[in-house]
Formats: sequence, C-alpha cells, structure tokens
Amino acid sequence: MFENGALIAGYTLISGLILYCAWFTDHNAHKNNRALVLVASLAVVSFYLANAVTIFSLAFIISLILLSIYINKIKNSLLRTSLALMLSVASLALAVHLIPGFSHYKVAENVLISTGAPAININANIDKVFAGIILLLMASTLKVSQLKKPAKADLHLLPLYTVLVLIVAYLTGLDLDIKVPQVTLVFIVTNLVFSVITEEAFFRVLIQNTLINTFKNRVPWASGLAIVLTSLLFGLAHIAGGWHFVILATFAGLIYGYAYHRTGRVTVAILTHLSVNVGHFMLLVYPVPL
Repeated sequence: MFENGALIAGYTLISGLILYCAWFTDHNAHKNNRALVLVASLAVVSFYLANAVTIFSLAFIISLILLSIYINKIKNSLLRTSLALMLSVASLALAVHLIPGFSHYKVAENVLISTGAPAININANIDKVFAGIILLLMASTLKVSQLKKPAKADLHLLPLYTVLVLIVAYLTGLDLDIKVPQVTLVFIVTNLVFSVITEEAFFRVLIQNTLINTFKNRVPWASGLAIVLTSLLFGLAHIAGGWHFVILATFAGLIYGYAYHRTGRVTVAILTHLSVNVGHFMLLVYPVPL
C-alpha cells in the first residue's frame, strides 16, 4: 500500500511538473527555482520509495535538474556550451531508455488496437518525462527561443494541420480504421505526458532553435532550413517503424516545426503533435504495421 501511494505521488508530481515546464517555456514566467527543485526532488524520492528508481538514477536525475537550472551561472562560454551539450545527450539517453535504474508502470499491456497491426503496451515512462523536464528547464534557463514574445497561438489551424498529416498517412498506405478503443483516454493522457512533450522539447525547442541560431547569420533561409533538417531527424528517429513511418514522421515534423515557428509556442507544437497522434489512433490503422 505504501509503495502504491508513493508511486501515485511520483507520477502526479512529474505530470504536473512537465505540463508546468511546457507552459512557462512559452511565457517565460517561472521565477522560483527552489520550489521547482523541491517538487522534482520529491517526485524522484517518491519513485525511489516505490522501488521504481534506484539510488543511482535518483542522484542522476537530481544532478541534471540542478545543472539545467543553474547552467547560466557558469561564466565561461565554452564550458557552458559543453555542459549544455552534455545535458542534451544525457536527456536523449533518458528519453530512449539507455540509462539504467528505472521501472516503468504498465498502464495497459498487449492491447490490440487495429486488426493487422501489432498489439501495443502503454507505459508510463519515468525517464522520458524527466528528459522533457530537463530539456525545457535548460531551454528556459539559457533563453533558447525563437521569438522574444510569442505570437498568437492560432489554435484554429490545429484541425488543418491534423487533417494534412492524416491525409498523407492515408495516401502513403495506412488504411482507414475508425474506432474508439476502451483505452482511448488512457492513450491520450499517457501520449501527452510521457511522450509528446519530451519529443517536442527535444526536436523543436532544442534542435530547431539551435539550428536557426546557427544558420541565421549565414543563410537567408535559416528558419526553413532548420525546420527541414529537424523534420528529417524527427523522421529518422521513427525508423524502427520502417521507412513508411520515417516518411510520414518527416512530413508530420514539417507541420509541427511550422506550427512552432509561426507562433513561437511549444505548446502549439505539442497540441498539434498530440492531435495527429490521436487522429491516427482513432481513424487509421494503429500502430503503423511493420
């Protein structure tokens, strides 16, 4: 009973924390670093008490969070850049589950969503959430953003973005399969908290912005080039699903990258990405057959 309570507390804390990080990344509104470190530490300790993380992973996560918040205190620019690169690599390793010491709760196991597609597991991946938190904290600390003041969210364009990606998915071979599985709500929540936010933090906030800043004084089409290159990387990250999925993910990445560049709001890219994933889940064969 104690372990279950600690596990619930841990998941509640990290879910609220990553949603808060996405919000303040857009609004540059966070001021109290001590409170944020406290919440993150309480989350990791809760997971430790629930035997979901080891003492190594506990120390690893807290160290990265502290560095991501206080990295701007380092005056030497070369050292600061090196540490930012190290944080990015460490976060990527967390996101793809290369760091040992995490036990993830299986929300749903071996669920068949579409006939002809493999069954899926829905996992609440602790390490991937912390990767997103660390990336968003670092980006906010180092003021990595495209616009000094975000533009309007333009959420009325969200259905258009979603339909465009789903049409391409259908035209490139994914069959219609309209359904509302019992795990739909579970899928939406876990996909948002444990996947989409971290992916957008890594590809849009970190990589796309870094490429724009790298190219902006060198080529006149810096933003477009950065969006295309980021989208190609995003597509290649889905190569486990086959080349069909790489092509689809690359196109989707172009849409997410454009939505982010147009508004300067990572929350818009997150909502676009989530909307596409939910549309795929409910309207087409899911997951992409291998």
